[in-house]
Amino acid sequence: MSNPAHPLSDNGHFAAVNDIELYYEELGAGSPLVLLHGFFRSTLVWQPYVDDLAAHFKVIVVDLRGHGRSTNPAGRFTHSQSARDVFALLDQ
Repeated sequence: MSNPAHPLSDNGHFAAVNDIELYYEELGAGSPLVLLHGFFRSTLVWQPYVDDLAAHFKVIVVDLRGHGRSTNPAGRFTHSQSARDVFALLDQ
């Protein structure tokens, strides 16, 4: 994991996608709303907003590979790979 000190929420899960463990949280119900952080951030950036959003949507926040509690593999990070990871998560 890239940051073991990152707190694990009661809503947190890990999904095996594209040879990594991707951390995500799901809150609320309804139409899905996927929130992605910028590089060098984590799901914590959305913490002030998720409760309000979860009153109206099924909110899914994701730690991109190498961020937060997701696996930190060797190699460089690309937006394309991050997109493939999120699509794979949503397909599960």
